[in-house]
Amino acid sequence: MAKFPEKWMTSIRLAADGIETLRRSDVYRVLGDTSSPEEAHEMGAEIIKARPDLKDEVEEILEDEFPIPKRQESQDFTP
Repeated sequence: MAKFPEKWMTSIRLAADGIETLRRSDVYRVLGDTSSPEEAHEMGAEIIKARPDLKDEVEEILEDEFPIPKRQESQDFTP
């Protein structure tokens, strides 16, 4: 199992004893402890590295609850 970054271990430990015992039902809560959608995606990527079995759950939650706004290009621009 991949080593999980220490900066998120407090969030993980609030939900489980460690990343190895994190349950699918806890994924939303730990991702919600992040300060921005970008950080949630960063943490989600680390969860997937450490726990590939949670990939579908992490990706679904990130897509639904923590979208990263796409840069909007001006639609008024005319060459």
